[in-house]
Amino acid sequence: MCHSVLSRAHQVVQGFVYRRCGDCRSLFLGTPADDTRLSSVYASAAYAEQRGHSNDLTVAACKSATVAVYLQRLRRHFPRGSRYLEIGCSAGAGLSAAAALGWEAEGVEVSPAAAAIAGRLPGVKAVHHGTVLGAPFADASFDVVTLFDVIEHIDPPQPTVQRVFDLLAPGGLILLVTPDADSLSARALGARWPHLFPDHVICFTRDALRRVLVAAGFEVVQMGFAWKRVNLNILIRHAHLHPNVVGGRMLRSVGALLPSWLADRPVPFNVGEFYAIARRTRI
Repeated sequence: MCHSVLSRAHQVVQGFVYRRCGDCRSLFLGTPADDTRLSSVYASAAYAEQRGHSNDLTVAACKSATVAVYLQRLRRHFPRGSRYLEIGCSAGAGLSAAAALGWEAEGVEVSPAAAAIAGRLPGVKAVHHGTVLGAPFADASFDVVTLFDVIEHIDPPQPTVQRVFDLLAPGGLILLVTPDADSLSARALGARWPHLFPDHVICFTRDALRRVLVAAGFEVVQMGFAWKRVNLNILIRHAHLHPNVVGGRMLRSVGALLPSWLADRPVPFNVGEFYAIARRTRI
């Protein structure tokens, strides 16, 4: 991703070798991503359910609350009627949050099941099944483009980031949230860091993502620690999905004892994720 030739084996997770870049310190799969395998994974109904891309109301509530916090950071820059695109929009919880601000909301989603759900939501203009590289958008079509937990699935990331630059109107903003490969939790947990699984083909550091954004022409205006709103049921779901995750056994045990009203309550949560906001220059 940063064109360095320096890397070393870092961890083996589910039979896949992650390597650590000796320059930007990103973590990446040691063999190129298998697009056929990933396409079949994203197309499956099981993926939609496991990753929270279904119309599960408690998951949707947590996702909407998370996205709403981030969009409030941008709201003062963009009035009602601003054009919003979410890449990897899942079942549309983030699109609903954007529509609630009065923005014209569109999405792109590779999971056909999730795209179908999102496209039926009130206030959502359209959801395009596929990738942003194949979506029929004209240049300068949007004021805000977001990628929540998406860029780590894309290898190489540069064409997608460059396409976002072209899709933004001058002065428009891109907002990304992604795992931080150089976070304290990533370094402390090693192979048990919950963001290491084969769908994540690149886990960036802040330095690495800054390089990608700047190379595409963006001006990075802010980076920071990314809080999410999750509930215990979501954490338990991921503990079942990734049995190697630290604390997973305890989460599964606690979840069996707690009443549903408590397990569904959203709380702030972060295990080594960061956000980045960058502006398309007015040139």
